[in-house]
Amino acid sequence: MKTKILMSVLAIGLAIALIGGATMAWFTAEADVTAAEFTAGTVVVSAEELEPKPAPGKFFDNVNPGDCGRVEWTIINEGTKAAELRVKLEEEWEGGLDTDNFFYAPAPGSDWVMYEDEDGIWLYYVGGPVAGTYGLEEGEEPESVKLELVVYFDGELTGNDYQGKWFKLSGIVEAVQASNDAPLEVWGNAWDAVTGESYEPGGDAAEYLGHIQDTKCWDGEVEEPEEPEEPEEPEEPAKYTLQLETQKFWFGQYLDDVMCGTVEGGGSGKEVGKEVTLKATPSIGYSFVGWYTEANGKGKFLGRGERQERTYYYNYINETASDGETVTLYAVFKWGY
Repeated sequence: MKTKILMSVLAIGLAIALIGGATMAWFTAEADVTAAEFTAGTVVVSAEELEPKPAPGKFFDNVNPGDCGRVEWTIINEGTKAAELRVKLEEEWEGGLDTDNFFYAPAPGSDWVMYEDEDGIWLYYVGGPVAGTYGLEEGEEPESVKLELVVYFDGELTGNDYQGKWFKLSGIVEAVQASNDAPLEVWGNAWDAVTGESYEPGGDAAEYLGHIQDTKCWDGEVEEPEEPEEPEEPEEPAKYTLQLETQKFWFGQYLDDVMCGTVEGGGSGKEVGKEVTLKATPSIGYSFVGWYTEANGKGKFLGRGERQERTYYYNYINETASDGETVTLYAVFKWGY
């Protein structure tokens, strides 16, 4: 089963905060986790068409009972101190529906573990500490870690009441300075437990993990989000130079003669495939025969165009010229009318 990954970025900074009941201050920080929102699909038996209404910031816009997927956040330490991290997630179905049908667990191979205490399930990062910005050179990026979760909507527990509803997964990320045993002082036995060599989650954390490990998304293939394609630069159209010559047809001969008429519309920078309007105006006593692709009345006869008073307007399009090529057309005039 292919699933999709939703990504967001979360920045944290360390500040001084007094831990209630403690005798000293530790550097800690807290920030909201950007919400991942889902919308359940619908099963409709009706002759009428139903327009879906996905929630803003949706993750799946057509969730079915039994679906699984992955959601990923990037947590950035923008404070100067190295820090340890933990995350507390909150689950919410639209309309206050029961969230017991939703399960999550850290993706396999990650440095995140789950731990349950009286406040519920916490996610602890045990691959730290996450370095702070102190000592970074200008232009260097602060250190970050990814929190990737496998998520699952239980098929049996997701009934018809959930059709068309949105689901939101949000929460907070907490950071505490990594030095001087601050995590142990602030988080107590939980930190001691999750950093132990043989730690295994218990309670609801173990139940969540068990549900997730039974899904196809635990170690199955996932569909990475597509990188937006860079728009292709439009190719510059080929351009050519249009050179216009005048000739006089005189007693069976073609003579180069600039006095028999005037022509306009030539020049450089003409785009291949684009229309060019040519003007031909015969001098007094002369008439315009038409445009030719070669001198002396040879090549292809293109026509004369539309006459307006004494001037003929012909719309010329060249489809074959190479970039930089010079194309010559010949306007032929004759004595008499």
